[in-house]
Amino acid sequence: MKKASKILFLIGGILGIIAAVAYIAIGAVALYAAYIAKDPSAPEWVIKMINDIMAESKVTLDQAIDSITVVGVLFTVEFALSIPCSVLAFICKGKENRPLPLLIVATAFATLAWNPLCLVGGVLGIVSWATVERKERAAKA
Repeated sequence: MKKASKILFLIGGILGIIAAVAYIAIGAVALYAAYIAKDPSAPEWVIKMINDIMAESKVTLDQAIDSITVVGVLFTVEFALSIPCSVLAFICKGKENRPLPLLIVATAFATLAWNPLCLVGGVLGIVSWATVERKERAAKA
């Protein structure tokens, strides 16, 4: 389980970095679209996006802009959570004897950052720590 945990942390850390780049790009585009939406010289894609939201959801212009702002903020927050998740994944992958608090924090950040590979890696790491590593440390002491 320890080896599987490390492999999942490695793959999850790499995909977490890729996801972080995607999150910040989507967040920046959404916030830009919300900022420029009321400007008369707004790009065509922004006007089309606002009109599509208004037609599908039957909301007002301000509500459509607010929903785009919420999406932008959400993806920006996910970017901010994906960075520590990836860093913790690489730390957990690199350490031979991982302490339980590190695994718990890495698992919590994986949950918040929408990273299922790191989440499964963290759970397997916690199970491995509870079943094998703890007994090995007790035997050495």
